[in-house]
Amino acid sequence: MLICADDQPLTYEPAFTFHGFRYARLTASAPFRLADVQAVVIASDPPETSQLRTSDPPIDRLHQNVVWSQRGNFLSVPTDCPQRERAGWTGDFQIFAPAASNNVDVRNFAERWPANVRAEQHDEGAAPTVVPVIPSMESPTSLRAAAGWSDAIALVPWALWERYADRRVLQDNDEAMCRWVACQWRQATSSVPDRLGDDLDEARRARHLTMWNTGPQFGDWLAPSGVAQGLDPITMVLPTLHSEMVAAMFHVRSTWTVAQVARVLGRESDAERPAARAAVIREAFARRDGQVALTVEVPAGVTALIEVGSLARTVGTGRHELLAGLQGAG
Repeated sequence: MLICADDQPLTYEPAFTFHGFRYARLTASAPFRLADVQAVVIASDPPETSQLRTSDPPIDRLHQNVVWSQRGNFLSVPTDCPQRERAGWTGDFQIFAPAASNNVDVRNFAERWPANVRAEQHDEGAAPTVVPVIPSMESPTSLRAAAGWSDAIALVPWALWERYADRRVLQDNDEAMCRWVACQWRQATSSVPDRLGDDLDEARRARHLTMWNTGPQFGDWLAPSGVAQGLDPITMVLPTLHSEMVAAMFHVRSTWTVAQVARVLGRESDAERPAARAAVIREAFARRDGQVALTVEVPAGVTALIEVGSLARTVGTGRHELLAGLQGAG
């Protein structure tokens, strides 16, 4: 509560929090002019590097919305949304970093963030799903790591290298990348999905033990394909259905990235093992059988993640519907 001492104009602005909004409702005990109300935009302000203008106004508006969404979520750290959690979900920035660097020069902003991820990285190499870690969001059931989210420690520095060709971002994060991929390898070789039981022959078991397709995951978060089937996208049902595929695909992507980083840094011998491992994972995935427990429309963009040269750029159907979730659409 704020109590004014007199009838003089008073400006009150919080110093340690912010609240994003799309609409605001204003109430007052006396008449006021709307012109007297001012919304303050606060954000990190990296310089703009590109603009988009087309012959289609809705496309231009969509791009402007993307830029404004980026501005709203770039305040000291990259966040998932400016109006609710305002948390640094790593999967969101992992997906958006390449696009963000097309819109503005994100070097100073983005190169500092992996240092935060390294600081929060667990001893076994797992990278948190939210950075900086928010104690109030942690619980005994919180995921210590998740495919697509924890992979930000490898894929964000690689995206910055692709955009700016500055080897320092790879040098700074190389060890953390290797620790995360080693963590994936250990988890992959420890078990196969429970639903497969003990009926696997040795060849199939060996393939599953390369793919990192076990454990709790977020999967292809918020995939609209589930909504079309009447499922609630907020529940963990869809992540469970997609997680075996998504985890395996990010496993090969990050493993391949570690090999490329070693080559860029002039350590060709260090690239041999992860490069070979990535090829084995890709082959195991291509020969998978009975991997997804239930019948669900898995977006084409998710499957395309196995093509390690790049993530899928567009995902759709003959009905021109986007069916991928957060990671599939990336």
